[in-house]
Amino acid sequence: MIKDDPSLLKIELGQDRLFCAVWSGSQIASSAMSLETYLSASHLQVSADGVSSGLADAALKELGLRRNVVATISNYLALPWVLRGTELVAHCGDGILQILDKASEVTLLSPPLPIPNVSAWLLLHPQMATDPGTIWLKEVLSNIYSESQIKKREIVSEREQKK
Repeated sequence: MIKDDPSLLKIELGQDRLFCAVWSGSQIASSAMSLETYLSASHLQVSADGVSSGLADAALKELGLRRNVVATISNYLALPWVLRGTELVAHCGDGILQILDKASEVTLLSPPLPIPNVSAWLLLHPQMATDPGTIWLKEVLSNIYSESQIKKREIVSEREQKK
């Protein structure tokens, strides 16, 4: 994996907590998700290449379990439209909160098993670390991600206050 390449400089921008995303009108959305419900559900995999498994699959494998993936999409932005009207379960980081509103009809539930957070990394070749353009781009990307994290925390706080 390129992230593990020792010749690259790695800068962690931040982390997203993984949630289960479901259509708000589904039976699954009506209560906290149990492991039994999770394992018996049909799952939607979000995978850029259409075949890669996710962090949830690795966590399940450690427990000797598997989820039933019935469909794959390549982009999180399509999630609300694909979930609508279904009993599908998908995984997404809490960063998606910034694009979800009430009209999206997506409910985020805590997964019924521990799944590691998703880290966002900036990878640089050491030769480029002192390049003025690279330094500028690194600052721009770091600022965008920092602002995104602040906005995400505000949204989470608002949702918790409404409960």
